Amino acid sequence: MGWWVARMCFNNHPSLFHRRGNINSMTPEERTILKALADMCFQYMDDGRDGLVHKSMSAGEGAVEVLASYGLVKPEVWGGFWTDEGLRLLDED
Repeated sequence: MGWWVARMCFNNHPSLFHRRGNINSMTPEERTILKALADMCFQYMDDGRDGLVHKSMSAGEGAVEVLASYGLVKPEVWGGFWTDEGLRLLDED
């Protein structure tokens, strides 16, 4: 799922995007969207020990912002690092 699809889903449900989430209180829809976004970030932005590097691409910056709002990523200027919660989400099937 592309970033634009995730953004469309959040735009259609503004309460999802603006809510500072807690991974344990997510709806099944939120969990599905955030899992897809996290998987995509892991595949395309994860740089091992350097964490997630968005290379100043707006889609990557936005993805880190969304994941950070749910406590899945600790944001940094250049991207961020997965939190324990984020790593657990990535490990889910």
